[in-house]
Amino acid sequence: MRICQVVDIGYEAGGAEKSVRLIRDELANRGHRTLVISTSRNLAGRVSFADAVIPAVGDSTVARMVGRLWYQRAYRSVREILDGFRPDVVHLHTIGEFSPAVLAATRRFPSVLTVHGPEPFTLRLLPWQLSAGHFRGGTYDLKDLTPVGLLRYAYLRYLQRTAYLPGLTSVNRVLCPSRFIADAVRPDFARAPIHQLHNGIEMPAARAYVHGSRLLFVGRLDHVKGVHVLLRALPAVLAAVPAVRLVLVGDGPARSQLARLTAELGVADAVSFRGWLTADQLLPEYERATAVVVPSVWPENFPTVALEALGVGRPLVGSAVGGIPELIDHRSSGLLVAPNEPRALADALLELLLDPDAAGRMAAGARDKAHLFGIEMFIAKLLSHYREIT
Repeated sequence: MRICQVVDIGYEAGGAEKSVRLIRDELANRGHRTLVISTSRNLAGRVSFADAVIPAVGDSTVARMVGRLWYQRAYRSVREILDGFRPDVVHLHTIGEFSPAVLAATRRFPSVLTVHGPEPFTLRLLPWQLSAGHFRGGTYDLKDLTPVGLLRYAYLRYLQRTAYLPGLTSVNRVLCPSRFIADAVRPDFARAPIHQLHNGIEMPAARAYVHGSRLLFVGRLDHVKGVHVLLRALPAVLAAVPAVRLVLVGDGPARSQLARLTAELGVADAVSFRGWLTADQLLPEYERATAVVVPSVWPENFPTVALEALGVGRPLVGSAVGGIPELIDHRSSGLLVAPNEPRALADALLELLLDPDAAGRMAAGARDKAHLFGIEMFIAKLLSHYREIT
């Protein structure tokens, strides 16, 4: 088959991009011809895995507001690329940087759309397209919108989302990595059938679990990822287990704010900011971790970091939001806690740190859970979806 994938960002910025790169490689290994199209958003100084890169819309507020309603260059470029490649299937992933123009440009070909998380057309998840600063107290509750936030939300709901709706009718099938996302996006698709398909990854080999006092977070340093909640939980954890060390892998807009928070809380000596690491550099961090923490305050879809932790065989402590409960079997492969609750998170972390036997059982449970998310099964099911619409 000839398969084109479309994704906003052409480097491994997060789970969606990792999934695109992995799908491309696995399909190529099976003899399929693949082509990846991305924009140049945030690409400066980074190596792209995309075969075709379309210049991103301008950075000015006006340019982005207009471009996100219709980006003519994306429309023209994607059409030209597809005319040359003639795909059997177009697999759309994150598409906000292309604007609704990408739906018009690809409608001549059978298409699958994977919803990786909040998108400009997902009505129930639309508040999460805003920043925490658009809400009083960073609550992400619509009743707490600031005046600027209210204007921004009105633009998203009544202009940008509306611009997507006609194009969404041309999508042949919608894939959702979690049951949560599948339920959330049903109101957004009048015609396309919605299927739940867990993401799969190349599972790292399981490593022997050695109980210790090292906690690991991997992800973007942003308000929605809940690192501030984890830091606020740390003083209570340190009071009971002074040897605890927290390793933060990743970077993002909240890094300087989080660094200040460690100083304010008096936990700076126990926290290490590692920045982004390569896959080879990250694996030893998983191996040394007593637990991997996913403290998100937003509705995560199906976080890749959780899949990687399961593969290595490390207990997960995660917020009971979005698709995370589909990855963590409470007290079997890890512990679930209420989001945005530092005390509850501290108690869960202490349960693992103070009870090596329970932590060891959950590590074994994590390894068992990982078998559900291997790459072979994922790619086989994905190819079945492709064939069913061609």
